Amino acid sequence: MRDLNVQEFLTHLEIALDADPGSIKAGQPLSAIPTWDSLAVMGFLSMADAKYGRRVSPAGIRHCKNVDDLMRLVACD
Repeated sequence: MRDLNVQEFLTHLEIALDADPGSIKAGQPLSAIPTWDSLAVMGFLSMADAKYGRRVSPAGIRHCKNVDDLMRLVACD
């Protein structure tokens, strides 16, 4: 598992989801993020590839319940 800078990841995620700065926290349930929808999933996939060189499977996202789960998807080698 590669090391991720949590704050940097959260900032990239906020940009990808068009969320207000500081509005997404580690451990936050995805259901508590107002902008988390199918377009947000596409934004996350794009961000993971562009910022971290990770091609994340959409099927993997289906099992994610919170922001930490998304971080684990990006951090896995």
